[in-house]
Amino acid sequence: MTKSSGAVLAIALSALFAGTAYAGENAVQGAFGNSLKVATPSGESVYFFDPNGTFTRKGADGEAEGLWSIKGDKVCVQPAGGSEECEIAANYMDVGQSWQQSYKGAQATVTVGAGR
Repeated sequence: MTKSSGAVLAIALSALFAGTAYAGENAVQGAFGNSLKVATPSGESVYFFDPNGTFTRKGADGEAEGLWSIKGDKVCVQPAGGSEECEIAANYMDVGQSWQQSYKGAQATVTVGAGR
């Protein structure tokens, strides 16, 4: 095995074992028309992302609407009249996919659900 093929193999294995890969600008496409549930020990929030850059969030603390964007490796949401939050990992999002991540200081399970 050459040095370069060894490096490629190491990168591929890292991506395989790292779980969900960073998807950048295409991250949210799999969530369009679907739901993104973020469950923490203190409750759940469900996000609905639209291709036009808007989102709706429903949770125990009520409902919010605003704009979303990708910044680095995070999906950022800015509710109307609120401050921007960049908490959700910008992973490939396919229906049925689930991953663990930190969310607002707690461990969260993020799941992409079919439909709204």
